[in-house]
Amino acid sequence: MKFTFNILLLLAFVVFALATKQQQPLKPYIVSYPKHTPSRFLEDAKKAVLHAGGVITHEYNSITGFACKTSKTVLESIEIMASGHKILIEEDQTISINV
Repeated sequence: MKFTFNILLLLAFVVFALATKQQQPLKPYIVSYPKHTPSRFLEDAKKAVLHAGGVITHEYNSITGFACKTSKTVLESIEIMASGHKILIEEDQTISINV
């Protein structure tokens, strides 16, 4: 009885967490890693974005990174996955200069 209740409680928590994650707005971000970071970290980060319903909008060749549209929650999990590597995540935005 207690085991069944715990399973149901866990299932309710997972459903709530997924619903909350989907309600967050998708914003554009650039995710980049140092040059010699193993490619598996980059691939795992892209999979996390796609799995959560985000979109990879660009994969960079000049830097080790990608641009995406995703939620802040997904970015937090990517930062945790990249522990030990200096990951840089910044909101993608238009930059202009006035001359």
